Amino acid sequence: MFYFISFSSALTKESFNIKTAYSNSKLAALLFAKELSEKFKHLPIVINMASPGMVYTNLGRHFHIPYWKMFLLAPFAVLFLRTPTQGSQTVLYAAASAKTKDSNGKFFRNCAEEPLFPLALDTQLSQSVYHMTIKAISRS
Repeated sequence: MFYFISFSSALTKESFNIKTAYSNSKLAALLFAKELSEKFKHLPIVINMASPGMVYTNLGRHFHIPYWKMFLLAPFAVLFLRTPTQGSQTVLYAAASAKTKDSNGKFFRNCAEEPLFPLALDTQLSQSVYHMTIKAISRS
């Protein structure tokens, strides 16, 4: 996936790309959580990030995939996608495990801590995403 966040370019219907939007939404969530964990590190709360992995849910119901492709992809889905119960394990681990109670601002995948990739560690970018999000929330 290609991750970048542009604050200056206008998003139009013609320029919208669903894969880029998905990637950027994940990066923005990481950046926001990282900054949030920094802002509240003096409080006795834990703010971590978790990836459930690829989970078989109905979130893709709006993607119109031809039936013949669904038929071909179904065996791979059974082999590689997690059930919602399996996908929730890392989220629960990051939120409630005794092993993560002293962690803050960490990223978890497969019930283990993983390092964030360099762009997700960009302090200036995380502060920008945080402030833009707070501004957007306060307007609504």
